Amino acid sequence: METLEHNPIAVAADEQSVLNKLEGVLGKVVENQSNSGKVQLVGSDGEFIERPDSILNVLRQVVNYMVEGKVVSLTSINKELTTQEAAALLNVSRPFLIKILEQGKLNYRLVGTHRRIHFDDLMDYKRGCDRKRSQLLDEMVQISEEAGAYHKEAKLLGK
Repeated sequence: METLEHNPIAVAADEQSVLNKLEGVLGKVVENQSNSGKVQLVGSDGEFIERPDSILNVLRQVVNYMVEGKVVSLTSINKELTTQEAAALLNVSRPFLIKILEQGKLNYRLVGTHRRIHFDDLMDYKRGCDRKRSQLLDEMVQISEEAGAYHKEAKLLGK
Protein backbone atom coordinates (compact mmCIF):
# COMPACT_ATOMS: atom_id res chain seq x y z
CA MET A 1 0.00 0.00 0.00
CA GLU A 2 1.26 3.42 -0.87
CA THR A 3 0.28 6.58 0.95
CA LEU A 4 -0.59 9.27 -1.56
CA GLU A 5 -0.56 12.16 0.86
CA HIS A 6 2.17 12.04 3.46
CA ASN A 7 0.72 14.98 5.37
CA PRO A 8 -2.71 13.98 6.69
CA ILE A 9 -5.42 16.54 5.97
CA ALA A 10 -7.45 18.11 8.77
CA VAL A 11 -10.38 20.48 8.45
CA ALA A 12 -9.66 24.13 9.15
CA ALA A 13 -12.15 25.74 11.55
CA ASP A 14 -13.44 28.11 8.85
CA GLU A 15 -14.19 25.17 6.48
CA GLN A 16 -16.56 23.26 8.77
CA SER A 17 -19.79 24.96 7.62
CA VAL A 18 -18.93 24.37 3.95
CA LEU A 19 -18.15 20.71 4.71
CA ASN A 20 -21.49 20.28 6.49
CA LYS A 21 -23.29 21.71 3.46
CA LEU A 22 -21.28 19.51 1.08
CA GLU A 23 -22.09 16.43 3.18
CA GLY A 24 -25.80 17.19 2.85
CA VAL A 25 -25.56 17.67 -0.90
CA LEU A 26 -23.56 14.47 -1.38
CA GLY A 27 -26.03 12.53 0.76
CA LYS A 28 -28.90 13.69 -1.44
CA VAL A 29 -26.97 12.80 -4.60
CA VAL A 30 -26.33 9.25 -3.34
CA GLU A 31 -29.98 8.82 -2.25
CA ASN A 32 -31.33 10.05 -5.60
CA GLN A 33 -28.63 8.51 -7.79
CA SER A 34 -30.92 5.98 -9.46
CA ASN A 35 -33.66 8.55 -10.13
CA SER A 36 -31.59 11.36 -11.58
CA GLY A 37 -29.03 11.92 -14.30
CA LYS A 38 -25.31 11.69 -13.78
CA VAL A 39 -23.72 14.24 -11.51
CA GLN A 40 -21.16 16.37 -13.31
CA LEU A 41 -18.15 18.37 -12.24
CA VAL A 42 -17.53 21.79 -13.72
CA GLY A 43 -13.98 22.65 -14.75
CA SER A 44 -12.45 26.10 -14.29
CA ASP A 45 -13.15 26.79 -17.98
CA GLY A 46 -16.85 25.90 -17.57
CA GLU A 47 -16.46 22.46 -19.17
CA PHE A 48 -18.85 19.83 -17.74
CA ILE A 49 -17.14 16.58 -16.82
CA GLU A 50 -19.19 13.49 -15.99
CA ARG A 51 -17.81 11.96 -12.82
CA PRO A 52 -17.47 8.23 -12.23
CA ASP A 53 -19.41 6.68 -9.32
CA SER A 54 -16.11 5.68 -7.71
CA ILE A 55 -15.07 9.35 -7.42
CA LEU A 56 -18.39 10.26 -5.81
CA ASN A 57 -17.98 7.43 -3.28
CA VAL A 58 -14.46 8.55 -2.35
CA LEU A 59 -15.55 12.18 -2.03
CA ARG A 60 -18.55 11.22 0.12
CA GLN A 61 -16.40 9.12 2.48
CA VAL A 62 -13.71 11.80 2.79
CA VAL A 63 -16.27 14.50 3.52
CA ASN A 64 -18.06 12.29 6.09
CA TYR A 65 -14.80 11.64 7.95
CA MET A 66 -13.83 15.29 7.90
CA VAL A 67 -17.26 16.39 9.19
CA GLU A 68 -16.76 13.93 12.08
CA GLY A 69 -13.54 15.80 12.88
CA LYS A 70 -11.24 13.02 11.67
CA VAL A 71 -7.95 13.66 9.92
CA VAL A 72 -7.83 12.10 6.43
CA SER A 73 -5.00 10.49 4.51
CA LEU A 74 -5.41 8.71 1.17
CA THR A 75 -3.84 5.33 0.43
CA SER A 76 -3.68 3.42 -2.82
CA ILE A 77 -3.93 -0.37 -2.99
CA ASN A 78 -2.70 -2.56 -5.82
CA LYS A 79 -5.25 -4.63 -7.72
CA GLU A 80 -3.31 -7.71 -6.65
CA LEU A 81 -2.53 -8.00 -2.97
CA THR A 82 0.02 -9.92 -0.98
CA THR A 83 -1.33 -12.19 1.72
CA GLN A 84 -0.23 -9.66 4.35
CA GLU A 85 -2.10 -6.81 2.63
CA ALA A 86 -5.22 -8.97 2.16
CA ALA A 87 -5.14 -10.11 5.78
CA ALA A 88 -4.89 -6.48 6.93
CA LEU A 89 -7.93 -5.50 4.84
CA LEU A 90 -9.94 -8.39 6.31
CA ASN A 91 -8.62 -7.60 9.79
CA VAL A 92 -7.42 -11.18 10.27
CA SER A 93 -4.01 -12.71 10.79
CA ARG A 94 -1.94 -13.81 7.81
CA PRO A 95 -1.96 -17.48 8.96
CA PHE A 96 -5.76 -17.36 9.19
CA LEU A 97 -5.95 -15.94 5.65
CA ILE A 98 -3.63 -18.71 4.39
CA LYS A 99 -6.08 -21.29 5.81
CA ILE A 100 -8.93 -19.58 3.95
CA LEU A 101 -6.93 -19.72 0.72
CA GLU A 102 -5.94 -23.37 1.21
CA GLN A 103 -9.59 -24.29 1.89
CA GLY A 104 -10.51 -22.81 -1.50
CA LYS A 105 -12.81 -20.16 0.01
CA LEU A 106 -10.94 -17.36 -1.73
CA ASN A 107 -9.25 -17.39 -5.12
CA TYR A 108 -5.57 -16.59 -5.48
CA ARG A 109 -2.73 -17.17 -7.90
CA LEU A 110 0.89 -18.05 -7.39
CA VAL A 111 3.67 -15.74 -8.50
CA GLY A 112 6.66 -17.99 -8.01
CA THR A 113 6.06 -19.22 -4.47
CA HIS A 114 4.05 -16.16 -3.38
CA ARG A 115 0.27 -16.00 -3.29
CA ARG A 116 -1.51 -13.01 -4.81
CA ILE A 117 -5.17 -12.19 -4.22
CA HIS A 118 -7.12 -10.03 -6.63
CA PHE A 119 -8.71 -7.05 -4.85
CA ASP A 120 -12.19 -7.66 -6.36
CA ASP A 121 -12.13 -11.30 -5.21
CA LEU A 122 -11.15 -10.21 -1.71
CA MET A 123 -13.97 -7.64 -1.55
CA ASP A 124 -16.50 -10.23 -2.82
CA TYR A 125 -15.34 -12.61 -0.08
CA LYS A 126 -15.60 -9.84 2.54
CA ARG A 127 -19.13 -8.88 1.43
CA GLY A 128 -20.15 -12.54 1.62
CA CYS A 129 -18.75 -12.83 5.15
CA ASP A 130 -20.51 -9.61 6.18
CA ARG A 131 -23.85 -10.89 4.77
CA LYS A 132 -23.45 -14.23 6.54
CA ARG A 133 -22.55 -12.52 9.84
CA SER A 134 -25.60 -10.25 9.57
CA GLN A 135 -27.90 -13.21 8.84
CA LEU A 136 -26.51 -15.16 11.80
CA LEU A 137 -27.00 -12.19 14.13
CA ASP A 138 -30.59 -11.81 12.91
CA GLU A 139 -31.18 -15.53 13.59
CA MET A 140 -29.70 -15.20 17.09
CA VAL A 141 -32.01 -12.27 17.87
CA GLN A 142 -35.00 -14.22 16.56
CA ILE A 143 -34.12 -17.26 18.69
CA SER A 144 -33.65 -15.02 21.75
CA GLU A 145 -37.00 -13.33 21.13
CA GLU A 146 -38.77 -16.67 20.76
CA ALA A 147 -37.19 -17.89 24.00
CA GLY A 148 -38.30 -14.70 25.77
CA ALA A 149 -34.74 -13.67 26.55
CA TYR A 150 -34.77 -10.59 24.36
CA HIS A 151 -37.48 -8.05 23.66
CA LYS A 152 -36.97 -5.51 20.88
CA GLU A 153 -39.37 -3.03 22.45
CA ALA A 154 -37.62 -3.16 25.82
CA LYS A 155 -34.24 -2.76 24.16
CA LEU A 156 -35.45 0.27 22.17
CA LEU A 157 -36.92 1.88 25.29
CA GLY A 158 -33.74 1.22 27.27
CA LYS A 159 -35.46 -1.19 29.69
